[in-house]
Amino acid sequence: MGSVFPIRSGAPDLADSDLATSLDFHIASTNFLKTVDIYINEIGVSYAYNHTKHTSDPITSQVNFFEKLNNGTFKFKGDDIGGKSKHANNYLTRIDPLLNDTEVWLLGDDGLPEKESNRYHAFDLRTGQDRWITALEDTDTLVKTRLDSFKSEYGISKMDHQFMLYWVKKFHRAHTKVKEEYKKLVTDETTNYFTEFSDCLGILSRYTVDTPDNTVIPLIDFNYDQFDDSVAGSDLNPVMADKLDFETSLLIMEMAIKTNTLHRSNLIKVIKVMADSNEAHGEDLVADTGHRRRLTPLGKLYQDLSGIISSTVGAAYQLLLSSRMDVTNQLQIKNPSLELVVENSIVKVDLLKNKIIDLNKLTTNSDVLKVV
Repeated sequence: MGSVFPIRSGAPDLADSDLATSLDFHIASTNFLKTVDIYINEIGVSYAYNHTKHTSDPITSQVNFFEKLNNGTFKFKGDDIGGKSKHANNYLTRIDPLLNDTEVWLLGDDGLPEKESNRYHAFDLRTGQDRWITALEDTDTLVKTRLDSFKSEYGISKMDHQFMLYWVKKFHRAHTKVKEEYKKLVTDETTNYFTEFSDCLGILSRYTVDTPDNTVIPLIDFNYDQFDDSVAGSDLNPVMADKLDFETSLLIMEMAIKTNTLHRSNLIKVIKVMADSNEAHGEDLVADTGHRRRLTPLGKLYQDLSGIISSTVGAAYQLLLSSRMDVTNQLQIKNPSLELVVENSIVKVDLLKNKIIDLNKLTTNSDVLKVV
């Protein structure tokens, strides 16, 4: 049941990590970089959205955010929030944890720690001794290299379908005032990815193609094995079927087939004459099998109907396919363990920034079950 469509991998949830205030500090203060290499523009969008929550007017900020996202006018290589912090030119967060508690950096004329290649000059206030500390990586180069991967302009039209759906849901869950003010800015709904559309559009475009009902299968095929081996009558429309898990769908289909088989085996006895549904003024109780053929992807009615829906919905039409659910679409995201610079220490945290503490106490089953 159902056709092939984009699978949700859970990448949008990983990209919306909120580990820093902007992407440059994310790169400089964490080792959670593999996702940055793949989804750098999407992470920039997430940081731009997070920034809207901390402005003096979050309603207007979020309205402007969704407008730029829809129009594809984010310029993370420029001055847009989310990419590079406007006031950051050097990134020392990864080297500060290398200092001891009583050590400080010796600063040069430029106000930065004295540096030779990848070594930094430190001074111990307690002992009066200085030393050169070797950094494993050049954080400034690391940040600059990755920020150069930003696209010149970015928006929802350049996103993968799963990210599109993620931000459309984010918009529809936003404050009511945000949606009201945003709609005032929309001049053409066909170019609006955040337009509202009903599940009925999905039913219109897929009805009898994915889950044909009993009206398009001949009554004489009461075991559902003559007309099409890959098709069995369903008592659910395709949109409802997408929202059920595999076990529930299987149970409903099994009960539908058994019930309809019994019904058809009794009803077939009252049919006087077998006829073709293509004949005008045909016999009663003859299923319109031709209707399903007309609505196949190669049929003219299907193409005309899809064209009308596509031109009416506009840019959001492609989301009809992505918004479906399926048994193969179950997300399994493991909570990663990553390093995050907190003040002057490198701490192991999970994706929700909860500190991970190693348990050194060894407890066996014998310890638990022994009699005290």
